[in-house]
Amino acid sequence: MSKILIVDGHPDPDGRHLCHGLAEAYLKGAKAGGHEAELLRIADLEFPVLRRPGDFEKEPTPEPLHPARDALLAANHLVLIYPLWLGTLPAYTKAFLEQVLHYETAFERHEDSRWPTGKM
Repeated sequence: MSKILIVDGHPDPDGRHLCHGLAEAYLKGAKAGGHEAELLRIADLEFPVLRRPGDFEKEPTPEPLHPARDALLAANHLVLIYPLWLGTLPAYTKAFLEQVLHYETAFERHEDSRWPTGKM
């Protein structure tokens, strides 16, 4: 049994988007398959965006995103669903990933270099 985190990365909370339907369907299928699954909708979250490289390296993950960060670190399977806007993920989705996969979370500090930790 896997512990699955499904991140619905569509920034618009309107439930009529395909991404929301795909995320709900994946959640339903994962649970039917006997997996522990959780759905996280970034459209339901309020958080600041990073504006400077130093913010990424020195500022902690914002308090409202601690549950999302903890769920991501606890999962052993991650599903990220998002629309393509201008050929890439929406800015709010990227801002979410930057805050949740913050420097303190995604990297171990070593004297000469940075190495990904855990599942990264």
